[in-house]
Amino acid sequence: MYEHPSYIYNAYAVEQQRIDRDNERRRMITEHPERIVRTERGLMARVRGWFGGRRADAATSAPASKESTRPHCDSPGRPAPAQ
Repeated sequence: MYEHPSYIYNAYAVEQQRIDRDNERRRMITEHPERIVRTERGLMARVRGWFGGRRADAATSAPASKESTRPHCDSPGRPAPAQ
């Protein structure tokens, strides 16, 4: 029914560590604002990144000529043995 004092102390210690981390993060942000990279938030921004970004990457990485860049072998491949 009553909480043990060590449980209360642990809760206070964890809460104090969280507060210290938050304060350190705020201090770093105020001292180094140039290191902050702003990103879009939300589901639609993620979906736009998944589909919109790949389309541009695929277009720039496509080979310029219509010939395939894969090496060709003159001999046909051997079939895998049956199991």
